[in-house]
Amino acid sequence: MGGAPQRGAERAAIWGETLTPRAKSYWTPEGIVDADRMCLYGFSSGSGVVNYLVTRTGRFKCAVSVAPALSDWIRRALFETNASWVSDWAGVSLWDDPAAYVKLSAVYRTHLVTTPMPLAVGDHDIDCLLDSIEMYNGLRVAGREVTLLRYPGQGHGFSGEALHDFWQRETAFFSSYLNLPPSTPNGERH
Repeated sequence: MGGAPQRGAERAAIWGETLTPRAKSYWTPEGIVDADRMCLYGFSSGSGVVNYLVTRTGRFKCAVSVAPALSDWIRRALFETNASWVSDWAGVSLWDDPAAYVKLSAVYRTHLVTTPMPLAVGDHDIDCLLDSIEMYNGLRVAGREVTLLRYPGQGHGFSGEALHDFWQRETAFFSSYLNLPPSTPNGERH
């Protein structure tokens, strides 16, 4: 992905249509990845990519999105008074190519998602909370399998009881969708 900066639509094509199939076709025959138990996991910007990828492919058994950023590039570009960094990342300004922002935004393609997923976010993580609610509502309205975990008093990451609750829910989610054996309280598998 080196060289000249990509425009938003070109960057979206690289994320969705190039990296995902290439990774699966490379790692699966090598025995590195079990194609029947592939999942996605992301935190912050990584969750933005997870949210984007599940709108472009059904190759994954499940996905976990924690404190997702940039699921709606248009809202993000308009949320701050000085969001020039969004134009830099997208490769084009919103006003010059609004279609590129739509293409980069997972929220406008939630109806295409087939991957079950929980979204987790702290109530004090304002921008990521908005991304999580948008994704959740889009997936729910489309009839997709989604859970929203909102943790009061938590910011961009969890601690204390919220972290313990999230770990338990995340472990149960993975066990269910990836056919993992049950684990003991200390995380060991039977």
